Parts: sequence; C-alpha cells; structure tokens
Amino acid sequence: MNRKEFKVNMIKNLLQTGVILIALFSLMCLLGYTLAGTQGIFMALLAGMFLAGFGPHLSNKRILQAVKAQQLTVELSPQLNYLVAQIARKAGLKQRPKLYLIGSREPNAFAIGNAEDSAIVLSKSLLSSLNIREIAGIIGHEMAHIYNNDLQVFAIADIFRRITHGFAVLGQFFIILSLPALLVEEITYPLMPLILLIFSPTIGVLLQLALSRTREFEADRVGVKLAGDIYGLASALQKMERMQAGLWRRFIPLAWQKQPPIMLRTHPATSERVARLRSLIDDSASGLQQRPHTSHHSVMAMRS
Repeated sequence: MNRKEFKVNMIKNLLQTGVILIALFSLMCLLGYTLAGTQGIFMALLAGMFLAGFGPHLSNKRILQAVKAQQLTVELSPQLNYLVAQIARKAGLKQRPKLYLIGSREPNAFAIGNAEDSAIVLSKSLLSSLNIREIAGIIGHEMAHIYNNDLQVFAIADIFRRITHGFAVLGQFFIILSLPALLVEEITYPLMPLILLIFSPTIGVLLQLALSRTREFEADRVGVKLAGDIYGLASALQKMERMQAGLWRRFIPLAWQKQPPIMLRTHPATSERVARLRSLIDDSASGLQQRPHTSHHSVMAMRS
C-alpha cells in the first residue's frame, strides 16, 4: 500500500464514521418527528443533552471493580509498563494509561476512559498465550482507541441509539393503547411511520455495530504506527481467533459454530483485518518495522 492509498484508507474510515453518526442522529430525529412533529425533534435533542451531561456514566474505577481487575504495577510487570509508557509517549498522551489484569479464560483486551484518565485491561489468557511482541501490538491497538477518542464516539452513538429505542418503545406503546379505537372506528395509521417504529431499534443497533467495526480498522491502522510493528498485531489477531474458536468448539454444539453475519459483529473479520495490516508492509515510507523480533516468550513469568 503506497502513501496515497494509506491516506485514502484513513479518510475513508473517517468518512464512514461521520456518515454512521449522522445516520444515527437522523434516525433519532426522524423518529422524534414521527411521534410529535418538530417538538419531537427538540425532545430528542434535549434527551441527548441530558444523557450526555447528567445520565449515568460509569467511572473507570466502577468498571474495573465490576470486572475484578487487578492493577499491574511497575513492580509486578516492569516490561509491560515500559511498553505502555513508550507507546503512550509516541501517541502524545499526557497521562499514561494504567495497566490492569483480569482473570478471564478468553484472550481479551479493552481500553476505558479518555486521554486524561484511561486504562488498558488485559486478560490472563492473553498474557499467557501471546509473546511480548504480539502483546505490544495489542497494547498499540488499544492505545489507538484512546488516542482516536473512540470511547467518546461510541458514547455519543450509544446516546443516539438509546433515545431512538426509547421513542420506538413509546410509539409502540401508544399504538397498542389505541388498538380498540382502531378496530371500532376503522382508523388506520400510515404504513411508513409504523415500519419506522417497528424497525428503528434494530436499525440503530446495526448502525452502532457498523461504527464499531469501522473504528476497529482505524485503531489497527493507528495502533501499528504507535507500536512500530505490523507483524505483532497481525500475529496476535490470528492467534486470538484460533483460541476463541477453540473455546466455542468446547462449549457450543457443532451445529451452532457458524460465524454470525458481518453486520451482527462488533469487530471485522480477522482475515480482513490481517489482510489490511499486511498490505501496509508494502508502504516503505510508513516507517513501520519490516522484520520480526526475535523474542517469542510469554510475559506471564514477569508477574508475581
């Protein structure tokens, strides 16, 4: 991938993000207008402002307590904390994300918070299964989510989706209450508003999932630049998919092992993500590392 294609891909991801957010906002306003005309749009906007400013927001501490996360201090894991510090410095973050461990049997990692107060959570299974280079790729990916303000973008999209769902439930409730009058007086509702009330929650969820997939591509792109390594993230994604497939085979009957349709996934297909990452190798001007590291050891031994 040459530099021009690299920039085109970045712009494409940004445009997709903007289009999806606009679509979610428009769906919310359209449903508000369907229910109460212009006043419904103002109601949607006021509800959005309320949820953004006064709605329930889980703090990092509450989330970490909920998943029973244990902080990985410099004393417990100096190499991982050094990696986080180096990548955060390259990203230009003023505050280095704190590092946490959860006892999940599934290889998993996620970021919470914002650029001023953030944390990266890794599972025991991930640390015991990946080498230090692959873990650096995963940390770079999660750092990219923080750097790109993806968590705030997801929060805005979730507000639009929740208001849309609330309006749809309210509209469906009014229709149920008016059923006797509809039967007696033979009053009919226009078809399009009915379709909108029925399907808008599903459309909102699908748009939210599409947004998540779009931001994953962008986090991959930025993450490999921050980590300085394409191979690490690509290898980690493939290894995690094999491990997760093994868990599915262990607990789910064979007939139900088919992958869900792409529109129902929060992440793009691993094969597509890896293909995009490998295409970056051809960009000689990108400054990314071209050859594998020699270290292939697990980092579990670094923790007490």
